[in-house]
Amino acid sequence: MSWVEKATVLLVAIGCVNSMYFDCRRIGQECANGTPCDPDTGICVCDAAHQGHDCGLDITAIVTTGPEVCDPPCEMASICQKVGSQSKCYCADDAYYGAACENRRAVATCSGDAITITIVPYPAFSGLVYIKDNRTDTSCAFTGTTDPVTGILQYEASLAFNSDCSILKTPDQPAIGDAIYDAEVIIQNSPSFETSLDIVVKATCVHMNSGIATVSNDVGSVAVDQRANLTEDQTMTTYEPVLFAVQKANGMAIIPPLYIGTPLRLYFPMADTRKYTSLLLLSCDALNGPDAPQPVRVRLVDNGCPTADGISVMKGGIVYDNIVPSAIVYFSLFRFSNSPVISFECNVKVCEPSDVTCAPPQCNAQPGSVRRRRSAISGGSSAEIVLKETLTVLDPSDKIVVPVVPSNELPKKNVETVDQENQVQQEKCFQSEGIVVIIVILVVAVVLLFVVTMCLTVRFIKSKSQVKVIETPTPMTAERMIRIPRLNF
Repeated sequence: MSWVEKATVLLVAIGCVNSMYFDCRRIGQECANGTPCDPDTGICVCDAAHQGHDCGLDITAIVTTGPEVCDPPCEMASICQKVGSQSKCYCADDAYYGAACENRRAVATCSGDAITITIVPYPAFSGLVYIKDNRTDTSCAFTGTTDPVTGILQYEASLAFNSDCSILKTPDQPAIGDAIYDAEVIIQNSPSFETSLDIVVKATCVHMNSGIATVSNDVGSVAVDQRANLTEDQTMTTYEPVLFAVQKANGMAIIPPLYIGTPLRLYFPMADTRKYTSLLLLSCDALNGPDAPQPVRVRLVDNGCPTADGISVMKGGIVYDNIVPSAIVYFSLFRFSNSPVISFECNVKVCEPSDVTCAPPQCNAQPGSVRRRRSAISGGSSAEIVLKETLTVLDPSDKIVVPVVPSNELPKKNVETVDQENQVQQEKCFQSEGIVVIIVILVVAVVLLFVVTMCLTVRFIKSKSQVKVIETPTPMTAERMIRIPRLNF
């Protein structure tokens, strides 16, 4: 790898990455390869052969191709380098860690009624991790654990929105009926002192008036700590109380290709029961693909009950499982005549334990006749979620169609028709299991016969080359002597 190529890799990987979790002025964080630390900026002063936030990347040891490239591949703009006899990923962005730099140091997971925050400080760390203004509150404390294999130190805390752990709630934002929950975590570098080198991690859970929660990475303009210019980090996640999957009728994952008539099921399981504990499938539509000349939408489920169109493809009604709260719709796969692509768009309502509006309705068994039900949202105790899934459906009866042509063109077209029919017959012949087995056996026999013949030929030639014929003159004996008669004159 040339120096120009290595410089290009460095510009792409670390040229625009700002150090967030590493500061060589912090306790336990030192510059690598003997490079000095700038006491004013906390940035390592790297020499010509090294780069990175801690000067830990050896430019001459970068590996981009070949058998020594890192496995698994490096992620998040990290760089593979040779360290001793091994290849390791160098995390150019210090906000990530792991064998492939695939893990983020600050992760927030938002559920229905709480937020779980995980912090992995930059090593070596001997300080404190706590919720702002709750350093000594044991109910808001983080639990630190060390992985016995990797030695990675991790802190985690699960905080309920209604707890006393300084979870800030802003009602009617960003819209009327919404609520924003803010949590701020302090990563204190020193076990004894608060300094300007500490880090604040902020996570914001936004609960919309529909009851769906998301996490925003928008950092507010209000100072999160009395100490000025603290390094800030934020995480992002999405709260999904209900999942949606199209599966085989037995619950296994589908494997393309899919054909008309294949028994499948629509599966709607609850992913989180901490806030919502029950669900109701309000409606479900089938749509044709975007490539269709005209859009088509057919309602299969309406107000919690199958419609006439739904009954024609569904196998039974909607099945609800109370053990693992979920809704299941069994059906035979179908498609629209103008498109091989079909999409399902379903509206699911989720309810809290005190809300009884998620009880399944009484559906009339007659096709097209359902008992209408008002699907209102009762304050913040229920929510409606729209879920979508798309499939490509094939018709097993699709075959070559031979057009009808005038008699004067029949000879020419007839040749093409015969060729098409022969092609179809050949494909069917080669697809026959018995024919395939016979062909495999014949091929194996021919290969074995060829190998045996070659071995015998080589052995014969080798034996001929080793035989030497030695002819020894036979001594003349009396029996072998021939007497020539002499003529007497």
